[in-house]
Amino acid sequence: DPLLDKICDRILELEEPAFIKNSELVFVAANEAFASLFDVQISELVGTRGEGGQFESLLDIEDKERACLVFGEDQLATFADPFGKGRFIVEMERFTLADGQTFLYCLFRRHQKPAPKREKSESIADATAPSGKDTAGMDTAGAGAGALANELAQVVIENHVAGISVYDADERLIYFNPKLQELYGNMIGGLRLGMSMREILTRLIDEWIAANPDSSKLKEMTRDQMIEGRLEKIRQANGIDVLPLANGTWLQCINRRLPNGMLVGLRVDVTDLKRKEELLNRHVDEARLYRELLNRLPVAAFARGPDQRLAFVNQAYTELFGRSFESLIGTNEEDLLGDYAKAVKEANHNTLAHGLEYDSEEQTPVANGRMATTMVKTGRLISENGKPYIVGTIFDISAIHQREQLLKRATEQAESLRQDFENIISGVDVGLIVLDQDLTITVVNEAYRRHVWGEADEAWTANLVGCSFRDLLWRNYKAGRQPEAFADFESYYEDRVAEIRSGAIRTREVTFGDGKITLYSGIQLSGGKFLLCYVDLTELRRRDREVALA
Repeated sequence: DPLLDKICDRILELEEPAFIKNSELVFVAANEAFASLFDVQISELVGTRGEGGQFESLLDIEDKERACLVFGEDQLATFADPFGKGRFIVEMERFTLADGQTFLYCLFRRHQKPAPKREKSESIADATAPSGKDTAGMDTAGAGAGALANELAQVVIENHVAGISVYDADERLIYFNPKLQELYGNMIGGLRLGMSMREILTRLIDEWIAANPDSSKLKEMTRDQMIEGRLEKIRQANGIDVLPLANGTWLQCINRRLPNGMLVGLRVDVTDLKRKEELLNRHVDEARLYRELLNRLPVAAFARGPDQRLAFVNQAYTELFGRSFESLIGTNEEDLLGDYAKAVKEANHNTLAHGLEYDSEEQTPVANGRMATTMVKTGRLISENGKPYIVGTIFDISAIHQREQLLKRATEQAESLRQDFENIISGVDVGLIVLDQDLTITVVNEAYRRHVWGEADEAWTANLVGCSFRDLLWRNYKAGRQPEAFADFESYYEDRVAEIRSGAIRTREVTFGDGKITLYSGIQLSGGKFLLCYVDLTELRRRDREVALA
């Protein structure tokens, strides 16, 4: 506060003893005349309540100090120095800063005559006036100005968002503010003056151990080692550390050792910051994991920024284009694809501007001057800060495309061979049937329909492919086309199936009940298939009989 600073500066210019205290009666400022009156140094006085034997004589005026602070009325008191340095009239005045903080200004005038009660215009107001030919009132006000500083400091400390503690040279607690009590109180049963630093730390660490019995830290060091380690850090002249508490709070501990051996500690609650730090570390670890996963992908992956320049590529991308990571980052489409960049650049612009996704097969110039057939897929990603990115993959399908072409040609050749085979077996004047391993008809030619079946049941014979061999034999049996030796269908079917599955089909002439004579034979094919052959000998045997009769 400018007013407080100015008063603190002016009080030092007074020849009469003067001081400023805050609302807790802690010295904020004092001049050399006051320090000499009590044989102390100003640095030893500021920040204390003036405790000690030499200040016992001031206890008589303390009540009036409090009355002045509470009621805001100027007070007068007498003070006789016990060591014969004189008698004084003590003038007391309260003043308030713009933020509402109150301070006590005291001026010691030597007792020569009754000192009249001063008006405020002769003190605080005059203390802020420009320097020059000071009047007596201005000197009095200047003395009051120094006392204001300490009171302001005390109010600031009492209401500070950080916990503040002061230890003496023997590491005994001599001051703490309400915030420190709030931070520590629930875990150590409340702070009190005179507690040792070791006692406070021991209670805090014991509470933390009880709340975290499985912590890895307990495997690295013992309880006593933890306590000694913390004490060592605090005792450093200028130490900064982070302390976890049992309730999950994290405190940043800032310690300053003063020349007189006292230790001032500042405890700032950085729990939110710590959690954000942990979240950031987790995000960094996740980013590293995702980057590693992307680098291990066999597919080239990339990301382009709002300017359509590469912002990320994985290992497969660098290998596809035969360039290093560093040389690729920041390149645009022309830098990478040259004359082939126009269509790609336009597609990327549409993706960035309108979110259009692309999934297409393209010819892409890659490493070693090779033109690769690639499958390119791109889409748009909006980052948390609203920036659009192109993310995509490039899959080199040249080998797959080549295999597809080979397969296509092989399929065409196989289809041609199959057609030739069907034409051949269709032109052969021998009835042919191919059975699969389940004895289902897969091939039947026209010669079989013409010579074995003749005109019977043409509607059914047109759909022989896909029928079971049992159905075929049953229709043969019903039509009288079975050997005379079999009296029933089941014995006929079982005999035929057993012979076929044995793979040793005997070539023989078979005379059916309708008088048709057929030369029957067969062989086993690969894949468990069977080929059955039927040659119609009916006409040949009829001629043989005519020749024999002639």
